Amino acid sequence: MKPIIIYNCLLTQIIELDGIVLFPFVLISTKEDETLPSVIKHELTHVRQIYREGFFSFYYQYLCLIIKNKLYYTSKSLFSNNFFEDEAYEIENEPLNEQDKLLSNWKGPSHDNNFYK
Repeated sequence: MKPIIIYNCLLTQIIELDGIVLFPFVLISTKEDETLPSVIKHELTHVRQIYREGFFSFYYQYLCLIIKNKLYYTSKSLFSNNFFEDEAYEIENEPLNEQDKLLSNWKGPSHDNNFYK
């Protein structure tokens, strides 16, 4: 199933996240024309993780990582020490490829390096 991207999402604005995947929905805080390609790349990585791990497995593992982080680590971020996030952060600044553009229906500007900053 192809993800459905919802821009200018009040939920992500309230919880102060750039984006979140509640599959099949990808919720993005900014308007479509203001969204950075890195945010799309990051969230599409989570979509691909869901495809790879399976829906229930991905969310179960992700929830366990958040709980473990809350219980055992002093970091203020619930998303630290999370291999799913590590993978997404590692590639978020790579330019969107054709598959990313098709999956997200990306209509944004060309992806020069200055756009990521």
